[in-house]
Amino acid sequence: MADAALSQVVVLLSAVLAAIGAYGLAGSKNLVRQLISAEVIFNAILLLIIVVLSGSSLAANILGIMLVIVVSGEIIVVVALVAALYRRLGTLETMPLEEEGV
Repeated sequence: MADAALSQVVVLLSAVLAAIGAYGLAGSKNLVRQLISAEVIFNAILLLIIVVLSGSSLAANILGIMLVIVVSGEIIVVVALVAALYRRLGTLETMPLEEEGV
């Protein structure tokens, strides 16, 4: 019974984290803030997947490690793109990107 209650709390926490990330992603014009918000959403999804697969602990651990590796690789690529855009445009705001057609 305690495991079911804990799972419900973690699912609720995951939903709250996803909502916070979506709010940050939609409400920010800064690329770094949008990147952080997207990572919060990814981590909420990762938390939810691990809770759903918690009955099979080996599968949950393997999937969790794989997802962390994928998200880390995604961060490296996105940070490199943001750095390149900053060098080209001199700003991290999204408005100049829309004007440039990027």
